[in-house]
Amino acid sequence: MLGEPNLQKTSKLMGLLPIFIGMSMTLTESILLPQYVRGAPCTVVGLQLHEQEPSIRGRSSATTDGCIVLKYMPKCIYVKFDEVTDKHLPPPGLVATQSETIDMQGVLAIEPKARKWTFRSVKLKHGIEVHRTQVPLMPLKQCTLHGVQGKTAEPGFIVHWTHPQRLSAEQQWLAYYVSLSRPRSFKNLLSHGLPRRDIIERGPPKEILESFTTLFQSKIASTKVAFAAAREELGWPSKFH
Repeated sequence: MLGEPNLQKTSKLMGLLPIFIGMSMTLTESILLPQYVRGAPCTVVGLQLHEQEPSIRGRSSATTDGCIVLKYMPKCIYVKFDEVTDKHLPPPGLVATQSETIDMQGVLAIEPKARKWTFRSVKLKHGIEVHRTQVPLMPLKQCTLHGVQGKTAEPGFIVHWTHPQRLSAEQQWLAYYVSLSRPRSFKNLLSHGLPRRDIIERGPPKEILESFTTLFQSKIASTKVAFAAAREELGWPSKFH
């Protein structure tokens, strides 16, 4: 349930929310119209811990794992929206930062929200109703495979090569194609494991090849004619060796 990657299924709440001071985030719900709406980008400037949260200083996981897992849901996460001049909050005692150095313009306290969603699995006959409490934020640079189509993944792309079992062979090839073609180079691709060679060598689905032929055959032909005319006008040879 914590690992469900589709936020559409979880009422827009993440199972585990990673944050650090200065992290770029985005709202997953509208707070105040018109600036503070779902999808608005913001930056983490602090958080207010739960009163029962043990001190975060000196925890061993900070050294061994480079992170700290909070035992209680924080009261709120303070985020700052760029190019906003409104002031909604007095300077608070922000954790892990210096409040006197923070410009409070465009800063909001984003509180946890409780929502219901239904967890479904191929191993379960019936769905399980889940009551989740989480801060309605998500990392700005996180993107699903569907959301990255047609884009260049900057600064890079992470792929785990695991897909739902119900995907058809054609859909698996398309998922592989998108994963491999979004980063600018393999230097910008972090691969957990390796893709299946048989899926890659299968080639694009027949339907896609037929669609390309239908859509671009006449354009390819006219482009070749234009190239030939341009070479003749410029005095270039008809073929390059």
